[in-house]
Amino acid sequence: MMNRMLPKYFVIKKDILNKIDEEVYKPDDTIPSERELMEMYNVSRITVRRAVDELVSECHLYKVHGKGTYVKGNSRTMGLSVVKSCSEEIRQQGFAPSKKILAAETEPCSKKLARELEIQEGAPVLHLQRVYYADDEPVIYCESFIALEYFPGIETKALNERSLYDIIENDYNTEIVDSVRYIEAVAAYENVADSLDLADGYPTLRFHGTTRANINNRVTIMEAFDSNYVTGKIKFRIDQKAAK
Repeated sequence: MMNRMLPKYFVIKKDILNKIDEEVYKPDDTIPSERELMEMYNVSRITVRRAVDELVSECHLYKVHGKGTYVKGNSRTMGLSVVKSCSEEIRQQGFAPSKKILAAETEPCSKKLARELEIQEGAPVLHLQRVYYADDEPVIYCESFIALEYFPGIETKALNERSLYDIIENDYNTEIVDSVRYIEAVAAYENVADSLDLADGYPTLRFHGTTRANINNRVTIMEAFDSNYVTGKIKFRIDQKAAK
């Protein structure tokens, strides 16, 4: 019986959490559909949807478009110790990746960006904006700035069909060496929120950093990037060792 002193959605949310804790709903198992939950708790669709959406936002559940809502476990996680393309990150978490190029423009490098890329201010860079999808749901908004002096003509490549890193490694015979990423929690607004189909203020994980490659036998910064990941869909793992 519902506790009359608490909001109905909250009671449903706590009950689902209890069932996750007791492994009635196990990791990566689907939970009952909206209609089934409505019948189980004798509530409206709006009430069920609020309970489930909050559990998704809090990373207890995740949704797969056209399939249902699942319990989040640790099988769909990704370590941060290896440099991967966004498509490969999505694939590693068990989703089908796809992407949409929003813009691919050549522009002069700003003073701040020149410092990050360690190139001359005003030097041409490729400004690449794209959205990545997991099972057709937008999950990553990414901006990259590539120094064109290292990769002439890269703006003419099939950027919508191939990953940026695949093009750099194979078409330019360049080894990607490493990446530095700074992580912070930020709210999504304007073009980021619109591109990811999020309400203004929705929480995302922002990765800002640079990627280095072996260019002409010298390890050089080739890319500066900003990426916003939708919370509740992509999960990361950080492996740590005890300090000696």
